[in-house]
Amino acid sequence: MQTIDTTFKAQQAKSISLRNSTAKERRGKLKLLLKNFLEMESDVLAALSSDLGKSKTEALLAEIYGVKAEADFAIKNLGKWMKTKRVASPLAISFTKSWVKPEPKGSILIISPWNYPIMLCLNPLIAAIASGNTAVIKPSELTPASGELVKKLVEKTFSSDEVAVFLGEKDLAQKLLELPFNHIMFTGSPMVGKLVMEAASKHLAGLTLELGGKSPVIIDKHANVKDAAWKISFYKFANAGQTCTAPDYILCDELVHDDLVLALQKNISQFFAGGLDAAKKDYCSIANEHHFNRLEGALADALSDGAELACGGEVSQEELHFTPAVLTGVNYDNSIMKEEIFGPILPII
Repeated sequence: MQTIDTTFKAQQAKSISLRNSTAKERRGKLKLLLKNFLEMESDVLAALSSDLGKSKTEALLAEIYGVKAEADFAIKNLGKWMKTKRVASPLAISFTKSWVKPEPKGSILIISPWNYPIMLCLNPLIAAIASGNTAVIKPSELTPASGELVKKLVEKTFSSDEVAVFLGEKDLAQKLLELPFNHIMFTGSPMVGKLVMEAASKHLAGLTLELGGKSPVIIDKHANVKDAAWKISFYKFANAGQTCTAPDYILCDELVHDDLVLALQKNISQFFAGGLDAAKKDYCSIANEHHFNRLEGALADALSDGAELACGGEVSQEELHFTPAVLTGVNYDNSIMKEEIFGPILPII
């Protein structure tokens, strides 16, 4: 087995030759990656079911189709992206000719999260390969089956001096962050994002951070409440609310507040007509016991602080299932309004 240091040095050397790779060569690699990925569809579904309890429908929509769309988009547009483009010269050097020439960055580190453990490994990899780079991927240790799947796929598609996957805990990520990668791509929490940024600064590495936040949905009195309720229900509660772009809470005009609550109740009852038992069959579970306890505690704390449960909130500790919960009368100073919820709890203010 190659060590991290050996693999990194091999990739540094390989990245030099990749600078001159053609659009045809890069397309070929992306097509092979996509072909191998689609051939492993049953393995992908099994890994996602094992790690997160994702149903086939949700896994197809949220992960498999997402990777396919990303790969197809890169394959289609790669030639255009690689073209050198003439641009106007600034006044101070108006006697010169200027152009923009896209060039590979070199060695890329991808640290991926647990909530979409396959798509958020492979989509950054697609960008890295399309750009003519090498890549090291560190999947989340919280989704081990998905990490093994990504490793198997990468080893089937690439040599280790171009793309490699390392599996491990936090100490592995720290070791990788000590290396002078040219660019780091990280998806995760703001707290860890700050550590990644600090590590990148020591090598002046480029950095792409996709972090969480408190993203509200604003419903005013002129909104189409029925339409808004369906969209919010879908995008908030897909993947059990464990999506960084999911609505975190709702700021609602009091004139339509009650109508919105009724519409949300209707949508959730339609999505989960059988309650918790139905959710266990085709609704994604919470990633691990730590996050389950965090969410259960946040819900209990909000309720003890005067919030009311409009619907949902049924839980199964043993199977880590948590049905969508809608809260009304939430105290804006409650802790649930301070940190990203990242789960199937929707406060309405």
